[in-house]
Amino acid sequence: MKTILLIIVASFLPIVTNSQEKTDELFINWNKETVSSLKSIKETLTEQNYAKNRLEARFAYWEIKDESQLNRNSIRYTFLKILNKKIDSKDLVIIEADNSGEYYRIQNFVVYLNANNKLDLDIYRYDRNEGWKLEKIITNYDGKINSILENKGKYFINRDDIIVSHFELGKIVSSEYFLFETLKNNEVKKIISIEQNK
Repeated sequence: MKTILLIIVASFLPIVTNSQEKTDELFINWNKETVSSLKSIKETLTEQNYAKNRLEARFAYWEIKDESQLNRNSIRYTFLKILNKKIDSKDLVIIEADNSGEYYRIQNFVVYLNANNKLDLDIYRYDRNEGWKLEKIITNYDGKINSILENKGKYFINRDDIIVSHFELGKIVSSEYFLFETLKNNEVKKIISIEQNK
């Protein structure tokens, strides 16, 4: 009986290891893309100083010393873990749009293609005691991935920093960091307003 149990346990080990290795790699690559975006901000000296400050703050927030470091307890890593199979979607966007209003809210918005090739929108909030919690699911969300990834519009829409990250089939494609009042995107505004107007 012990031999059968050992064989069953051993057969699941490669699956767990492969899944964890994939998450480890994705976490590091995601951080590298975001950090690269922050380092590329060179519009004005003021924005460069803000970007440098944000970079230090992000490393502290993600509990890493640099973008190549792995920390499985990081707030970003634990978020990747709860996304599970969704991250393998053909098209997926994560909008990290923390709200520093009266109460500081850590929140992520995930837009992805579902099995019917329609968009779904999940809203997550982080609780310091309970970790990430799924707050709301909107099925067949009326929007387009390409619209979320654009930075064209008439007015700046963000009072706080926003990170817009694009994934395809479990791989990071881009991760753009927008300092406050640098993002012009009405689709992103519409998405983050869903939670603010709750």
